[in-house]
Amino acid sequence: MHQGGTCGRTGQRIALAGAGGAHPALIRAIAAALGGRGKDPLVIDLSAFDRRGAADYGGLTDLVRPLPADVGLRDRFTTAAPNIVISGGMRAYRRMERYFGAMLERRKIGAVLLCHLWGYPEQALAQAARRRGIAVLLIDEGPFSLPLKGSAIPETSRWQTRFAFWALRAAGLLPPRDLGGELVDKVLCTSRGRREKLEGMGVPSGKLLLVPNPRFDMLARTAQAWPRRETDPAAVRILWLHQPFGSDGKVETGEVVRAEEALASALAICAAKGPVTVIARLHPRAERSERERLEALFARHSLSVAPSRPGLYDDFLHADAAVGFYSSALLEAMCCSMPVVASRLDQAGFRERGEAAKIDELVALGVPAASDPETLATLLNKGLEAGAKPAGDVLIHDEIGILDGKGAEAVAQSLMDAAEAG
Repeated sequence: MHQGGTCGRTGQRIALAGAGGAHPALIRAIAAALGGRGKDPLVIDLSAFDRRGAADYGGLTDLVRPLPADVGLRDRFTTAAPNIVISGGMRAYRRMERYFGAMLERRKIGAVLLCHLWGYPEQALAQAARRRGIAVLLIDEGPFSLPLKGSAIPETSRWQTRFAFWALRAAGLLPPRDLGGELVDKVLCTSRGRREKLEGMGVPSGKLLLVPNPRFDMLARTAQAWPRRETDPAAVRILWLHQPFGSDGKVETGEVVRAEEALASALAICAAKGPVTVIARLHPRAERSERERLEALFARHSLSVAPSRPGLYDDFLHADAAVGFYSSALLEAMCCSMPVVASRLDQAGFRERGEAAKIDELVALGVPAASDPETLATLLNKGLEAGAKPAGDVLIHDEIGILDGKGAEAVAQSLMDAAEAG
């Protein structure tokens, strides 16, 4: 199953590696399932190598958070690739790989689960495991998170970036990325649609295993509870799903401002016909300045605002509808039969074509979207009048996957089997 030099199986412990975004929630669910079987995993927090977003892994039993300095990298940039370049190129990458290899040997790891394979620390960790005969599994994060691109698809849609990668690799300053999953023994696909796409990209079907998404085990329970939630007779509660695409640099600032203004204006139109409370759920990556900017936006439109709760699904159970832009949380809300509406961003305002394509994908999956306040208000009112509406089959097949509340247990069993097999 493994190629290259190996040192034999080093043990039967399991390591779970992730960074920011959906990774902490995914890893917590899997770690809890493993812990319930007496197999507390090693959790490797790689978020220090990608400082574009925070990640909270606090409370996990066995947690390590390596820093760039620990593996011999400078920490001048927010992501690993440029730090590798200025730290010695391939020599720096090999130092990182040796660091992870020593960690895996010291902790007697028998299987490693990665939440994605795009980052260079993840690539080095996978390479280190593979050289030691340790099983490497890769799981997708959920909607719009195809974990591999396949060798036939360009690494990036920007030709300038492709040229820069080529030049750096030709100079020995950056390793190639594994886009086809050669470093991976199993890819855990959390929807049938993603499995079919990976097969179409040439990933061997024998590597692909369909599992329910562990992160959605709670969603399965929330979907059952939402239609029976307690409503507020004093106001309609609208959950605002914020995304920091402006501060991330994914979308031009002017287009961000326009789309947010359109959505706030739409809520103000709805509020003029009856009381509305906006539950402002800011993205975990939102900085203080971003929060202040949104507070000013709501104040300009005289919107009554309530704070969000710690958990997304807690907010679902206290909301009558959800609005946003192209967050996958809109799809999760639809799985609860909740009305949703998206403020459509102009695709020309996106830096990457792949990111812009999510707009059309959301609409194809049934999310009502519009650019102007009046249409957005009309769509929202129609959704509220219609009430609960079950999620469509295409949404479940393509993006959400099986909702049976057993995803964490299924993944835990797959990891234990892989660790036993070596």
